[in-house]
Amino acid sequence: DTGRGGGEPRTRDEHWRAEVDRILNEYIPRRSDIVLAQLFRQGLVPDFSPAACERRADDWHLSAERGQIFVTLDGSDPRAIGGKPSEKARVVSMPIPVKEGKKLRARVYFQGEWSVLTDVRLDGMRLGGLVGRCIMI
Repeated sequence: DTGRGGGEPRTRDEHWRAEVDRILNEYIPRRSDIVLAQLFRQGLVPDFSPAACERRADDWHLSAERGQIFVTLDGSDPRAIGGKPSEKARVVSMPIPVKEGKKLRARVYFQGEWSVLTDVRLDGMRLGGLVGRCIMI
C-alpha cells in the first residue's frame, strides 16, 4: 500500500490471493505437525488415534488401533466429567445399526487416556438409504 511506506500498490489478485494460497498450501500443512508435536510433548493430546468409523450396509463399524471404544447414542460425550466413562456410554464390540436421528459419539480409552471425540452424524435419506459422515472433533 503506497500510503504506508511507499512503493507499488498491492492488489488483491496479485498479492493477497497469492499469500492466502501460500499460507493454505505451504504454511498450515507444515505447521499442523509441529503444533500437534508440541501439544503431545506437553501432555495435552494423546499419542493414539481416535475411533475410526466405516459405514457398511446398514451398520457402523468402529475400530481402534488399541484400547476400548466407548459410545453413546444420544449425542452425549462417552467421557464423563472427571475422566470416567459416562453412565450412558457402553463399550463397542460389534457393529452398531444405523438409525436415522441417532447421534453416535465415540472415544477410545487406553491406559488412562481418552482420545479425541469421533462424532458420527446421520444426514438423512439419499438414494434410498441413510447417509452418514464421521467427524473427529
